[in-house]
Amino acid sequence: MIGWTPHTPRRAVAPACGIAAVPLFVGASAHVADFLRHGPRPYDRAPDRRSE
Repeated sequence: MIGWTPHTPRRAVAPACGIAAVPLFVGASAHVADFLRHGPRPYDRAPDRRSE
């Protein structure tokens, strides 16, 4: 977004950044919730790097 922000009116840039922040916040919240709920290794099927 850096390329178009200096040449675009602030009344258009602010809502676009706000709209982009919503899914970022939702995704980050989901990752934090999964980490708190299941810990750092939630999948048993994932390979364990320590066993190599």
